Amino acid sequence: QMRCARSIAAKTDRETEFRRGCLQRAFSTQRRGVAGVCNWLAPLDDLYTEEEKADILEAAYAAGSYNGSMIAAPQFTSTQLLFINKSLFDQAGIPVPGPDDRLTYEQIAELAQRLTQDSDGDGITDIWGFTWEQTVRIYQLQAMQESLGGQAISDDGLTVEGVINAQPWVDAYTYYAKAFNEWGFAPPSDVDAPELFAQGKLAMMIAGPWQIQRYSMMNDSAGPGFEWTVSRHPYFEGGEIAFGRAIANTLLLSVGTVLIGLLYTLMRDWGWINTWHGIFIPSLANGLVIFMFRQFFADIPQEILDAARVDGASWLRILFQITVPISLPAMISGSLILFLGSWNSFFWPLVVAPAPALRVVQVAVSLAVESRQTIWNELMAGAILAAIVPILLIFPFQRYYVRSIASTGIK
Repeated sequence: QMRCARSIAAKTDRETEFRRGCLQRAFSTQRRGVAGVCNWLAPLDDLYTEEEKADILEAAYAAGSYNGSMIAAPQFTSTQLLFINKSLFDQAGIPVPGPDDRLTYEQIAELAQRLTQDSDGDGITDIWGFTWEQTVRIYQLQAMQESLGGQAISDDGLTVEGVINAQPWVDAYTYYAKAFNEWGFAPPSDVDAPELFAQGKLAMMIAGPWQIQRYSMMNDSAGPGFEWTVSRHPYFEGGEIAFGRAIANTLLLSVGTVLIGLLYTLMRDWGWINTWHGIFIPSLANGLVIFMFRQFFADIPQEILDAARVDGASWLRILFQITVPISLPAMISGSLILFLGSWNSFFWPLVVAPAPALRVVQVAVSLAVESRQTIWNELMAGAILAAIVPILLIFPFQRYYVRSIASTGIK
């Protein structure tokens, strides 16, 4: 027993040292993820074709890689682009930057001042030159100081002393302050910049790629009544193009997220993207429902089936005249589980069917929450409507649900 205890203690010490080493390596590689650094995740390189890899931003690929292997799929949650109102540029006689052009912040300051105007002559600016989508979010502004060679945190990862008061930070946020005050081409920070851009009142905006989907999906009556495009993220003249943490973040995937990626690939190959059956048919393979049916059928007494066979009933007749009627509670319960799962689903419909005509209720309700405001009346109304349908279904059929779960068959 003493030898066994010493062996267990030694193994525990080795595991502790291993975990500590993993954490240290994960931190030294800019915290790309303990699971990936410690080889707890299988590489994802084989899940992507070379063509798909070519579409991934270099920074996003690097952020999710370790020792030459992709350990986390690139989720462009913080990729930033320069949105451009082409119509305002044309009106001002300014050449429109192309998708592969990358302006400097100095060029943006010059262009933004030319594009800022009081179009109706009332003394109040109504066309703004440039701003950021999230003017108070450091991760979106961080690219400025990194372009000038600044850091986000000290080398030991513990302090910001000597970092946020270093010259790159001072220069970057002096520019930021001038944009709102001295130069005056940026609207007040409490303004909803994406909405201002949608109204045609903002010439340039640094924002995330999710706004592309928003502007592309808007119809002619509700969407931008102008031409717009995107260009690459700017940098300071003489500085570096900011990659890594400020431009592209990555998400260490759970098993569920990996399966969603594989399922999306299958739906794409079948041509089921932006279809109703692409939304709902995958949810039919529900493990809980399959397990419930298996347990229910397993509890049907074998004597009933044997008696039916003795009376000359075929297996098909037994299925439809004995087993199915007996299993009515399980069938209703399974149907309720599948319906509620699909009704409350948000992420999968958003991924597989982004078209406006295919928005399910949860996706539609989420549109009331915007980056700068929440439309509470629409949110509350949508939440009530989303709750009414399940309630109307559950109340009439709850006795079947309770019976199937409680008895798991017949006695």
